Amino acid sequence: MANALESLFANINPLLGTELARFPWAAEEGQVTQFQKSLLVNGVDFVSKEEVPLAYSVSMGLWGLPHFSLLQNIGVDVKNVVHGEQSFELIEPLRVGDSYVISQVLSSLFLKQSTKYKQMLLLTIQSTVFDTHGTAYIRQNHTSIQLDENE
Repeated sequence: MANALESLFANINPLLGTELARFPWAAEEGQVTQFQKSLLVNGVDFVSKEEVPLAYSVSMGLWGLPHFSLLQNIGVDVKNVVHGEQSFELIEPLRVGDSYVISQVLSSLFLKQSTKYKQMLLLTIQSTVFDTHGTAYIRQNHTSIQLDENE
């Protein structure tokens, strides 16, 4: 008989490689300017006025469907989720004032045995930022780990 994580894995596995969300995002000058102000060091502005700082891309997911909501939508119990890892790939700098589309795909899913927990379910959602012509600018991978609720 399958445990809860094995059942969840079986339910989510058909979604592997599937786009879970897609939403528009604009690099609005006012929002980027406020973020850039937080990067001032000793009053020296070291960021470009035309390019969006890579660190700002973390906030992009908050404009569309936040990560935990996305996980809940596919059946993950977010009360038992911990952050696994996060990575960014800058392909091209984003430009202030341009419009983009963010696509979120379930890119990786597997069960792992653990010494502390019976099992862990590792899910990676890849968010890719495209321009309106389909050119990729940023790829972000966010791995979440659902722990065995019986532990």
